[in-house]
Amino acid sequence: MLELQKDKGLEPTKTWQRPIPEQSDSVANTATNLTFDLPRDHFIHEILVSFRKDTDATLTDTMATVQVVGNGNKYLKDLIGGMVVNIQRMEGQRHVTGIYHLFFSCPSVPEARPLPAWVFTSLQLKILTVAGGAGVKNVVNVTVVESAYKGEDLSDWKVLVEKFLAYRKYGANTGWQEYEHERAYRIYSYLYVEDDNGTVGTNVAYLTLLKLVARKPDGELTIVGEVRRDSIVAENNARLKENLDAGYFFLQWANGFPSTEFSMLKSYLYIATAMTNFGMRVVERYTL
Repeated sequence: MLELQKDKGLEPTKTWQRPIPEQSDSVANTATNLTFDLPRDHFIHEILVSFRKDTDATLTDTMATVQVVGNGNKYLKDLIGGMVVNIQRMEGQRHVTGIYHLFFSCPSVPEARPLPAWVFTSLQLKILTVAGGAGVKNVVNVTVVESAYKGEDLSDWKVLVEKFLAYRKYGANTGWQEYEHERAYRIYSYLYVEDDNGTVGTNVAYLTLLKLVARKPDGELTIVGEVRRDSIVAENNARLKENLDAGYFFLQWANGFPSTEFSMLKSYLYIATAMTNFGMRVVERYTL
């Protein structure tokens, strides 16, 4: 709250935290889909989610996936739990076990504005839990950080969207592999998430080089040219309070990258050694 108030110049009497009624798994040791109706009468700056065991209230990292969905089909957030954790780190926060942080007002994206929740006829937070263990249910608590509407002009209001377009799997292929990106309004970062046979962080050293290339009818632009993956990871971690998890690395643009200028935008991934089934998801963080 303090950092948000300082960063966005919010008045303390017009900013607050609102708890949502907590929910828990329906059956012990069973993954459960939970749906929370979010309030739709103020700006939403952040959503804080905590996971605890019902047996002893211990905090636990058992978020499998999370989505924020407006009007039933507008996906503002669509992430796995590890993506949320590593976005927190990108935004200068250490991860505390069991605490997940979803941003709308975002430190690294000055253009991002709080979500005007009242423009939606429905606004839901959807969470899939990880089975909590023998005899254990997950208890999920949600807190929404809000502020008052002060008559701002919403005609050119930019909201931060965070989701991955596709989950590409490359089998045991080696050499250069392609991952095509969505061409959204203005990209602020790509968070790459690698896995082997579905397990994030496995055999990550086998991916050695990254290229990012944009094309349009009258030319081609190499944005990142055959840079070593381990160099990108080192650069990322040097700037963070807490290192990223294995299998995660990111590219970031301070003023946003105008992807709409191009007819094609692709990452090229060089796999030096065959994996069982290499998989890649790229979280695209953009304003819309």
